[in-house]
Amino acid sequence: MTVPAEASLLNPVDLFMHADWVVKAVMIGLAVASIWSWAIIIDKMFRFAALKRQADQFEKAISSGRSLEEIAHQAGPNPDPILPRMLVAAVTDWREARARQTMTEAQSHLLISRIDRALDSLIARESQRIETGLGVLSVVATSSPFIGLFGT
Repeated sequence: MTVPAEASLLNPVDLFMHADWVVKAVMIGLAVASIWSWAIIIDKMFRFAALKRQADQFEKAISSGRSLEEIAHQAGPNPDPILPRMLVAAVTDWREARARQTMTEAQSHLLISRIDRALDSLIARESQRIETGLGVLSVVATSSPFIGLFGT
């Protein structure tokens, strides 16, 4: 059985093979951008799911009624999840300040601001780690319609 000539013109592989080199380059670029975008999207899905699980576990530990120092001790000196890491940093600074001596009101304000800066630093690093790849998604999302128009 032979395929009518009109049907073979609609075959995407034949269309690609008979296209100009500029069209081929654009199509290959769009395919690479699509694969790269999907890789980032799938990576973010898994990362955010893991972060949600970690946050749920941390909330469960916090709401268990145990002391924050006990939870921080259980997490270890340098835990990988961000929330326990933040707790360990805060509790460590608090312990060091408490071990020195009694604090005046000015010293307690300095301690709170030091803990706040340490937590801000941890949050900034974690945000930067989580946001990797989002720039690629924004460039692809912004430029793809124009590249598609270029093809027409």
